[in-house]
Amino acid sequence: MAADKSDADRPWDVLQDLPFLFASDNVLDDELAYVSDLLEPSSTLSDEAMNTIACTSDESSSPPPTKPPKINKFRERQRQEIRSLRLEVQALKASLLGAQRDALKSSTVSSWERAAREEQFAAGKALYENERLRQNVQHNATFIDDMSRVLSKRPRLTNVERIDASTVYVANQYSDGDEVAHSNVVWKRYQGDDDDGDDRDDKKRHVIVWRSVLDDALVPHMAHGVVENDWG
Repeated sequence: MAADKSDADRPWDVLQDLPFLFASDNVLDDELAYVSDLLEPSSTLSDEAMNTIACTSDESSSPPPTKPPKINKFRERQRQEIRSLRLEVQALKASLLGAQRDALKSSTVSSWERAAREEQFAAGKALYENERLRQNVQHNATFIDDMSRVLSKRPRLTNVERIDASTVYVANQYSDGDEVAHSNVVWKRYQGDDDDGDDRDDKKRHVIVWRSVLDDALVPHMAHGVVENDWG
């Protein structure tokens, strides 16, 4: 009983208990980070970048854009609270380090004990800085992985035929009462050698192909009429 009483009357040594406070603080920070990752929408950056690439590479006859998904206000509020708690944890870590430094300055201990406690304080500060840098590296690594997946994906590109002297674009429009018909056609002439190998101009083969234009950015009102779809 006497030993218990003497332990109870002994003053609290802040420096001895600070490491345990740091340990609990790190565990709390890890748990908050885990919960924050669960609440974060998955692959936000990748989806936005994929949408950007898809918009630039899709054909001109793409459907109208859909409405953005509705934001869940409850989950967004939870994410904000988790971010606030993580910021408070970081502030508490800095405050504990400051309290440890102040305690070292005000305590009356021997020079050897003071040196040992200063080393302990420096080690705690280094661990705190290490943890902060590790979180930054992890965040940047996730960003780099997302961007690597986006850039490594081959977008769908539209093949654009080269316009030259052998290409002719004819735009025709017919009206029959309230109904408007469009017949816009691209003609392309290909010239090649004959089968017998004679390369004279009068012996060359001339192949003409055509294709209806279904969507023309210069004629936006085509979408409100009847468009001919033909090729040959």
